[in-house]
Amino acid sequence: MAKLVVFYSRADENYFGGQHRYIKVGNTEKAAKTIAQITGADLFKIEQKVPYAADYNTCVAEARKDFQENARPELVNLPTNLNAYDEIYLGYPNYCGTMPMGAILETGTIKGFEGPVNKVPDNKQERFQALHHQFVASAKAVKYAHDNYPRFKMGCMICFVTTYPLTCDPADLVANQKQMQIMNWFASDMHVRGEYPYYMKRYFAENDITIRQEPEDAAILKEGTVDFYTFSYYMSNCITTHKDADDVGGNIIAGKKNPYLKASDWGWQIDPVGLRYTLNEIYDRYRIPLMVVENGLGAYDKKDADGKIHDSYRIDYLRAHIEEMEKAINEDGLPLMGYTTWGPIDLVSASTGEMKKRYGFIYVDKDNDGNGTLARSRKDSFYWYKKVIASDGEDLT
Repeated sequence: MAKLVVFYSRADENYFGGQHRYIKVGNTEKAAKTIAQITGADLFKIEQKVPYAADYNTCVAEARKDFQENARPELVNLPTNLNAYDEIYLGYPNYCGTMPMGAILETGTIKGFEGPVNKVPDNKQERFQALHHQFVASAKAVKYAHDNYPRFKMGCMICFVTTYPLTCDPADLVANQKQMQIMNWFASDMHVRGEYPYYMKRYFAENDITIRQEPEDAAILKEGTVDFYTFSYYMSNCITTHKDADDVGGNIIAGKKNPYLKASDWGWQIDPVGLRYTLNEIYDRYRIPLMVVENGLGAYDKKDADGKIHDSYRIDYLRAHIEEMEKAINEDGLPLMGYTTWGPIDLVSASTGEMKKRYGFIYVDKDNDGNGTLARSRKDSFYWYKKVIASDGEDLT
């Protein structure tokens, strides 16, 4: 059986492991050669007549321009006689989220769609109409629980991505206010207040959206409000109207780089203080109990010589966020009723479809290509968090 590996790869300055590094051979080329060696396939390297710049930032700017203009750089040549091959492997880097991902949350709701996340068709009329149906369904479930199980307390789940204005330019403040309304407050207001917020009338008008409602929907929404507010918190972003701001690397959710924050291996900006700020903002708005139900650090975990994972970086991340929650409870007086991490064991990342993006306290022996025994082993963070639980958060050492 004849096989061919066709690949595009870039060497020079790359970004990985949280920093810029020069490499002589691109990662995709390394993978392509390994596949060819294992399968006995022929190799064909796709090359541009005018290569992208060796400097990473310049390369990103050039590639982004091509991407936005749907341009196709001219190639040196193309593989010939493809019909002679029974199997063809195609290898390419994941630039700007253009790779068809193994798992992405939104695509599961798009009937018949297959492709990269940035190409998901976004029909706002259909999206917000579908959201309306979800709100009504949620309200019915909450009301049923309240009517039939009076002791039940019902909550919601909001993916909360806190954003700040990048500058003190009033235009940035207004842009950030609108971002917070659509990204965070809209669904929250529907679950907690049981009615469409005033700002959505403007948004619907600006985007030519008309929500079809049944006569009883308004009453259902009002009768099915939640008792407590639960949300996920991983990072924060910045919003600006200025075109020269740097993008945040690695985030699926758009934002600009905050110069005061460090970032994870995947470019998510680490902001423990932002969690305290977010808790205060939510409670000031709704005055109901709160719970953080997702919080964690996706990182590369590498076994040391002793065969163990010494993930002090994960411990530092969690410790800093727990400390800020303690301040929110004891200094700010907020009714924070609980906290759970994401997650106890390594699994395929929902945002990128990768196994190597690990969150767990327990290491799972499986890589991105499916190799491994699935054997479990405890990381340093496992023993640390066990101590945190036993001390009810008092011992964070």
